[in-house]
Amino acid sequence: ENKRRYRARRKEYVSDLERRLAEAREQGVKATTEVQSAARKVVEENGQLRDLLRLAGFADEDID
Repeated sequence: ENKRRYRARRKEYVSDLERRLAEAREQGVKATTEVQSAARKVVEENGQLRDLLRLAGFADEDID
């Protein structure tokens, strides 16, 4: 009886760990996607700001 309960608790514990690992991986993928999206937005905004500086008369070497 004790062995059966131990095995049942252990199985439940392992299942819980597997579920938590899957959730952590999913959150990691989501975070990575959000960071990549934010990075693309920053690159786009930097390009727009560089264009504005060029229109204002700044040379490329002054912008960098």
